[in-house]
Amino acid sequence: MEKIALLFPGQGSQYVGMGKSFYDQYSIAKQTYEEASDVAGVDLAKLCFEGSLSELNQNENMQPALLATNVAAFRVYMEEVGIRPQFCAGHSMGEYSALVCSGAMTFSDAVRITKLRGAMMQIHIDRGTGSMTIMDGIDASIVEQLCEQYSGEQGVAVVSCYNSPTQAAVSGHQYVLEEIETAVLDADGQVTPLMSSAPIHSSLMAEDAERLGQELAKYSYNMFKWPVLSNVTGQPYGDVERIPGLLTDQMVKPVQWTRILQYLERFGVTLAIEMGPKNVLNKLTKTNCPDINSLCFGEKAERQKLISMFQSDGKKKKEYPQS
Repeated sequence: MEKIALLFPGQGSQYVGMGKSFYDQYSIAKQTYEEASDVAGVDLAKLCFEGSLSELNQNENMQPALLATNVAAFRVYMEEVGIRPQFCAGHSMGEYSALVCSGAMTFSDAVRITKLRGAMMQIHIDRGTGSMTIMDGIDASIVEQLCEQYSGEQGVAVVSCYNSPTQAAVSGHQYVLEEIETAVLDADGQVTPLMSSAPIHSSLMAEDAERLGQELAKYSYNMFKWPVLSNVTGQPYGDVERIPGLLTDQMVKPVQWTRILQYLERFGVTLAIEMGPKNVLNKLTKTNCPDINSLCFGEKAERQKLISMFQSDGKKKKEYPQS
């Protein structure tokens, strides 16, 4: 019997056209976009399917749009497959999708919060406070050393996402990031600056984290239908009362994605399903935990493979309430 984890991506998965196959084929997906659009005050379906990439990349647009796409994918999964996961986890802002789909946070509340979170990040982008770069093909411990070496009076940079033993994201002041990027390239690593990125998961977001924490404290949270792993700890939340504090800490502390995947492997997960528009987390799962079978529900061929897998097991279509 498969032990399933559902994984929800964050920034970097967005593209114009994301979610359209769900929207065109499933009424539940269309309803999801409409619900989110009403709360966000913007036509998210039009933004995702017809807008420009620059408009989609505006953080106050992109974050609710990705949330809607992730939740639409999950609702289609529950309609088509219906097998409850043992765990959920989301990368960076994808954690909000995981909390919604576990029932701990309402969808409408998550749309409001991610829109605010995105607006705060957009201010940093517009001001040029700093940004984020992915470092590939180099040990994360070496990236840590480079951050310490080049941080100083001119600015700071820190590892902001531990994605795999040889992939880390770095957030910080632009000047320092450029120095680290050069050093990584000199060490035969690869660098990928993220488009429209703020220095998230670093101390540069401290004031924003305080404001977000005040906002998160206004909402009510519900019991988890299944465990959600925190980006900050790499372990399940356990208690819903921890949600505001851990989401606040997530703004200034690194994403422990490698720890999350190791936790899932340790607790016997055999199948990880990415609930998003692209296979970003799918690739990271294969890198970190090659023994875990990994599929992307957003890709039609893999979606059909997954549906057929459970049809053949006679387990398809057990109905559960939608979140």
